[in-house]
Amino acid sequence: MLFRSINPGLQWSDWGGAVGLNLKTQGQLVDGGPRAQLDIATFSGSLRDQPLSGAGQVKVKGTALDIRQLELGWGNARLNVQGQVADKLALDWQLLASDLSALLPQAAGALKAGGTLGGTAQAPQVNASIQGSQLRLGEYRLKQTGGTVALDMGWKPPARIY
Repeated sequence: MLFRSINPGLQWSDWGGAVGLNLKTQGQLVDGGPRAQLDIATFSGSLRDQPLSGAGQVKVKGTALDIRQLELGWGNARLNVQGQVADKLALDWQLLASDLSALLPQAAGALKAGGTLGGTAQAPQVNASIQGSQLRLGEYRLKQTGGTVALDMGWKPPARIY
């Protein structure tokens, strides 16, 4: 499927752009559950005068997801996700945004976050970190923030939040 020049601004006036997507899909129902593959060849165009970019692959098998290096970009922001979400969890993610004001006029600052999701669906393990500087959203401001979290919902080791 090829989508060109989709303008979200027609529905949401502050979100004008020309979004493009080249997507190859295939799927079927097997034993009452979905099996599908989505290949994002390109995610492109612009949104709020900032360029869009992206590519990746997502496979669905029942309730399980296999994400193969999903990379999405909007202006100076980048989101990378890869891994599996199923009975066993193994997901890595990173988010970088060096200038939030370029994306949202009421925002400012830089944000960096990342982490992993592991364990099982019944007892997930989350490890994540975040760093932000000169953050602003409307009238709210935060000069600097940062922290980490290590949480095992199996409650084996103690949770750590810094």
